Amino acid sequence: MKILMATMQLDIGGAETHIIELSKQLAVLGHEVVIISNGGVYVEEIERAGVRHVSAPMHRRSVGDMMRARAILKETIRRERPDVIHAHARIPAFLCGTLAKRMGVPFVTSCHGVYAVSGVLKLLSNWGQRTLAVSDDISDYLVEQYGVSPAQITMTINGIDTEKFSPNVSGEKVRREFSLGNGPVVCHVSRLDQETKTAALQLIETAPRLCDTVPGVRLLIVGGGTAFEELKKLAHETNEKLGFPCIILPGPRTDINELVAAGDLFVGVSRAALEAMAAERTHRSLRRTGPHGALPPRASGAGHGDQLLLPHRPGGHTRSAACRRGARPFPQRGGAADSRQSRPRRGAGALLP
Repeated sequence: MKILMATMQLDIGGAETHIIELSKQLAVLGHEVVIISNGGVYVEEIERAGVRHVSAPMHRRSVGDMMRARAILKETIRRERPDVIHAHARIPAFLCGTLAKRMGVPFVTSCHGVYAVSGVLKLLSNWGQRTLAVSDDISDYLVEQYGVSPAQITMTINGIDTEKFSPNVSGEKVRREFSLGNGPVVCHVSRLDQETKTAALQLIETAPRLCDTVPGVRLLIVGGGTAFEELKKLAHETNEKLGFPCIILPGPRTDINELVAAGDLFVGVSRAALEAMAAERTHRSLRRTGPHGALPPRASGAGHGDQLLLPHRPGGHTRSAACRRGARPFPQRGGAADSRQSRPRRGAGALLP
């Protein structure tokens, strides 16, 4: 089967990682996969795996960019003659929807998150003949906000490559790169756009309190996007006040498994949280969404950036400590934390929905 994947870009983000891992595994199974997007840091990786890439400005809502993207998309469909088109974001889905039926190609979409809804965005939304949702709350969102029939929606999962994200992966290379030494590290990985910057912003704002209660703590915030420069500037100002480089923003990276392994505590949600759990990193959520969808209020850490749970190393008297005044300092690195999340299961089923 030949599959045309359409998405905005291939930079750091949960949806992007989902597309990359899905496309690579489909190629392993003998399918031919072509991805059309604006490109990004993962293009080289998918091309090494035998997945072809077509560049088009699928990431912008401007009329000019959308017209150019539609022309490239139309020519790609005509040339490649795919058996199915699979779109992964609203702009690509809208553009694919204007062509798929006319050109006689089955059209499916995936919804990876809950986004702001307006009259214009509703008009630009096309959820295809079938829609894949990666959690129950996203399925509800599609039904309630867009009127998608529940019969049209299929639940899937954010599958994780448990060979790539494993407790056997070392983070020492990353620790050397950023001179992290043996001190405690809090890691966060996300696409850093305006609508997804909340957790990163909370971590940066919390840094002075964390440093007061956990001497030597470092924050490793990984990703790129429209909010990156804003966050980088705030991190620099905070580091200047603290007198040392507490907060590190390396930008978009492809060695996410090693970056996660370099941390002692992972703060994040959705697919990134599942990757951290596969690597057996202790995980803490800062928003009312978790790896499988919405969390009940008590399960969420929203609004409690000063109460991040930091695992103690062997030899300590407790399993974790809250970063608040009077909390016990984070012990020195030197072994696996004894407070861990359950790992996603291994096997091919962990890679494909």
